[in-house]
Amino acid sequence: MAKSKSDKKVESKGKTADKKAAEKKAVKALLRAEKAVQEAHNAVADSRKELRKLAADLAKQTKKLSEKHKKAVAQLDAEVRKAVAGAAGASAKPSVSPPKDSEPHPFEPLETLIETPPLPSPQPAAPTLIELRTQAKERNITGYSRLNKAALIAALETSG
Repeated sequence: MAKSKSDKKVESKGKTADKKAAEKKAVKALLRAEKAVQEAHNAVADSRKELRKLAADLAKQTKKLSEKHKKAVAQLDAEVRKAVAGAAGASAKPSVSPPKDSEPHPFEPLETLIETPPLPSPQPAAPTLIELRTQAKERNITGYSRLNKAALIAALETSG
């Protein structure tokens, strides 16, 4: 059956009402999302402030520990020098004291105290397949392009 004009008007009013309700829900959802984004942004800013404060505190602690470490090393160095001088003075004859330049510092790096042997000279590398094929081409060896490396070496030895 055909719909009358009044039925169509009621139906179209229902559609516009549904559309307006959907738009209203969308606007509310958008506002909630914007609020959540703002809250997240604020949380990140607060976290950033806390982390920077922690980093500054750690930097101060590191500096204090570094200074404390330097003092301890200097004190230990002085004690070692005193012990070495005392041991050298008690056991060695006064006329046979070694010069101070020849004594290694107790905290010198190990590389300066140990002499490393020279490295062996590198062995010549085996020729590559391309180099072998070039040599085979120069010596007019037939079928060189199909040969593998071992066969090329054998063919070059027999031809040369």
